[in-house]
Amino acid sequence: MIRAAPLPTYATLAFNFATLSGALLAQSFTFRAVTFNLQVPLLTFSLCAVHQLFVLFTLVLFARTYTLRSISEFLNRAVLTPMGAMKPPSEFQLWGMGLIGIVIMLWGAGQIAQGGVQTGDVGGKFAVAFSFLTYAPFLIPATATLLGAPSFRMSRRTWIMIVLFFGLVLFAAIARNSRGTFAIAITNLGIATFFSVLIGQFQMTKKIKKILAVGALALALIAPAISDLAIAMVLARSYRGDVSPLELVEKTIEAYSDKEGIEAYNANWDLKLGSTVYSETYVDNPFINRFVTLKFFDNTIALERVRSGEFSGELWRRFGIQIGALLPAQVVNFMGMQIDKNDVFFSMGDFLLYLEKGVPVGGFKGGSVIGHGLGLLSYGYVILIIPIYIFFFTMIQSFGTSRNGSLAFSAVVLFMLVETWFTMAGDSFAVLVASTLRHYPQKLLIYVFIFHLLGFTQRIAGPLLAPLFGKRIRGQNVRERYI
Repeated sequence: MIRAAPLPTYATLAFNFATLSGALLAQSFTFRAVTFNLQVPLLTFSLCAVHQLFVLFTLVLFARTYTLRSISEFLNRAVLTPMGAMKPPSEFQLWGMGLIGIVIMLWGAGQIAQGGVQTGDVGGKFAVAFSFLTYAPFLIPATATLLGAPSFRMSRRTWIMIVLFFGLVLFAAIARNSRGTFAIAITNLGIATFFSVLIGQFQMTKKIKKILAVGALALALIAPAISDLAIAMVLARSYRGDVSPLELVEKTIEAYSDKEGIEAYNANWDLKLGSTVYSETYVDNPFINRFVTLKFFDNTIALERVRSGEFSGELWRRFGIQIGALLPAQVVNFMGMQIDKNDVFFSMGDFLLYLEKGVPVGGFKGGSVIGHGLGLLSYGYVILIIPIYIFFFTMIQSFGTSRNGSLAFSAVVLFMLVETWFTMAGDSFAVLVASTLRHYPQKLLIYVFIFHLLGFTQRIAGPLLAPLFGKRIRGQNVRERYI
């Protein structure tokens, strides 16, 4: 199963961890009931289990149906391979992508201070689309196991550079007041390592065990500081959009230094749990809470009128608007479509709560694919699971291939391992459709463009780059790679 459909299998496991197994593990480690802070725990776990079974059935159907897998293989051979998306990038290319991405991140921090990139700002939207490249250097350790370059070896200098680059990403995250920005960097590497083990391409040598042990110890030591930093960023959030990025960094450092303020925040948050205040907290650790999203599902499943299908018409109309909004604003206007993209700048969680209780939209409250499905077709929504997930699985499967007996993947899909996680446990079915039709194809085109641009740069400037990256990159001469 895992060898026949590796990426769809990972996606299925992501949903399971986000809703079921992750909840059990996280609460077991804290000696807390799995029903903690859930409004309708029995119904939530039951519906998540049923949804998981349908997704698992869809995975088995996809993996064992030659016609479906042949579509993915065709896309790989006819589209991705000719574009160069399946070629393993060199270390230089991954660093180059990371630098491009971090520059866009820092530029974006300045834009946020000025109100953010506005709808219709083609140049701004185009630039922001490159920001996912920031995480490229964190895939360098996975070059040998996942990118089809088994001769690649990590050097101590590369590890040091990755640590320093993470510091830069952390600064950008604080300047943007975005906790997810730096959480994705390390999480993506962790998931890539787990994925390597899952498909049997990770050799657990003594050196690797030592590195993993040191890494686990380091994470354990810095976990409290990272948690406090995450809270400090929340406390400084009220300044976002009103002060410059550097001033926002200063405000965050001030909040981080105020340990009494952090303790007061934690105490205040504990008081809110179980009250009528909308809560998205299920696990104490803010980062684990981002990946164990069971509480989002519970919040939307608990909405009785939504669950009954009372607002089916409104939700189908919004579903159509969300799909139409995937088109560029200029195309929408040219076709005369009555879609205002500003009307979709809120989450499905916002919309469901608005329909049920009249709460004004805003704040991007977490929704769920199950809550959205119940709103569309009540309990009959399960008929949507198989076709929509087949569509998504077919697309992500095309980013992998077999090379010399091993599985190899396009780097672009590995940049998005965390995004795939949130797509599977996402805000709505619209997220799955949007990822399939726009997000992945868009990032593929950007990646291929930058891949070839940096490849050309490396070929021209090879002798100048050798002192920085070594005479040989992935066992190949800098100039030989593109000849």
